[in-house]
Amino acid sequence: MNLKISIENNDPIRVNDVVETINHFRATDYCINVAEEPLTEDIIEQMHYVLKRGTSDESLPFTLVSRR
Repeated sequence: MNLKISIENNDPIRVNDVVETINHFRATDYCINVAEEPLTEDIIEQMHYVLKRGTSDESLPFTLVSRR
């Protein structure tokens, strides 16, 4: 699925791009919350999950997002 939103100049914006942009803010918040903790595989996986949640990648069976 490749849904698009149009803005004033009629250039389409992919919905995945909008969701991932919002998710980047969430991921930044997550980084701030775990900044004092040692970096672990779980933190990296959670970061990836936060970035990709709600995107078309979430439904792919071979991605980390779908395994969370």
